[in-house]
Amino acid sequence: MSVQTISALTTSVEQAQEILRRDGAIIITDALPAGVIDEVDAELAPYLDRVPFSQGNFFGWRTKRCASILVKSRASHQMAANPYVTDVVKGMLLPFCESIQLSGTQAIQIHPGEPEQLLHADEELWPAERGRMQYQVNTVWALTDFTKENGATRIVPGSHTRDAIERLPDESEIVYAEMPRGAVAVWLGSTIHGGGANQSNAPRTGLSLAYCLGWLRQAENHYLANPPEIARTYSRELQELIGYNVHSPNLGAFEGQDPKVLLEMGERPDVLAFQDFMPEWAAALLAEYCAARDAAKRAA
Repeated sequence: MSVQTISALTTSVEQAQEILRRDGAIIITDALPAGVIDEVDAELAPYLDRVPFSQGNFFGWRTKRCASILVKSRASHQMAANPYVTDVVKGMLLPFCESIQLSGTQAIQIHPGEPEQLLHADEELWPAERGRMQYQVNTVWALTDFTKENGATRIVPGSHTRDAIERLPDESEIVYAEMPRGAVAVWLGSTIHGGGANQSNAPRTGLSLAYCLGWLRQAENHYLANPPEIARTYSRELQELIGYNVHSPNLGAFEGQDPKVLLEMGERPDVLAFQDFMPEWAAALLAEYCAARDAAKRAA
């Protein structure tokens, strides 16, 4: 089995939604002109060149990540607001909300030597009741070709219908979202997936633009009401109450770090090393998984 690939030129939005509901994932080609991909690639390259490798078993040790994509790349706006892709996403989320929103933006560059990531479901960001509704839909645009060898995303088709998240399913159930540069992989927040191991000699780069339910946010936009230049004068307790903190696992980060770094620094940094923010039980699970994974590879 593989992730089904369709063309935005020949497949209706309704047909794409049907496949996504059935399989939990889909690959879409021909949604953007190649020139847009070139622009995004060029705009993000300086940041990916400078950003340090991530620091954690989840975000990886040989993976570069940077956020605030809409600020760093004007061309990426054509991805974030792509009418075909957002219409597909709306079909999954609007039954449960009045409008969708961007949950997170992230360029992800997996370098050679990075092992496969822990399989997970994006809805684990929230205390979601599995199967009740879809909380998020993620999209990853290929800025380079995605192949099994260079770390294409691993996906378990149909896993969105399971009652529990299986971290170690049978290998025969895992497929790779192999796709050409410019295509976009779309999967439900309940679909089990994870980054692949890069066993090639070159980085694999993708742009993640995740969408979530419109009500998964604060009633007031505290970041506009209390921008950093004002919030840095508040007590740390008040800063945390209005949202300048990270709620594990990995919710509310700034460039992959606790937002307090933005308040403590004199100048706004544009790249920082991503850091894992996990509850103790999740950190222990990740450490156990990585130890077992690496031991199995050494024994092979």
